[in-house]
Amino acid sequence: MINQVTLIGNLGRDPESWQTNDKMLCKLSLATNENYKDKNDVWQTSTQWHTVEIWGQAAALAERMMRKGQLVYITGSIKYSKYENDAGEIKYKTVIVCQTFKTLEAKREVEELAY
Repeated sequence: MINQVTLIGNLGRDPESWQTNDKMLCKLSLATNENYKDKNDVWQTSTQWHTVEIWGQAAALAERMMRKGQLVYITGSIKYSKYENDAGEIKYKTVIVCQTFKTLEAKREVEELAY
């Protein structure tokens, strides 16, 4: 079975990183766009927002090299979870667990990491 996703999009904010019990975690907010023509033949853009988690040594690298608005390429797997909030409501969460990433910038040297 395969659980694989590839995304190319822009960061919605600077990465947020912190240390968990044994590993560093970096969270990204990634926007991907789909352009299409509506029924009136007018171009529209649909934006989807993705939460991306990067773990371990890669998290520290991502925090150093990524900034809001930057175009990035990410591969990973989809993780679904549910939890109960303080009000007792069941909430659902979808996260992309990053396996590789690359910044996509023409003017700077591009760094790549695979782990």
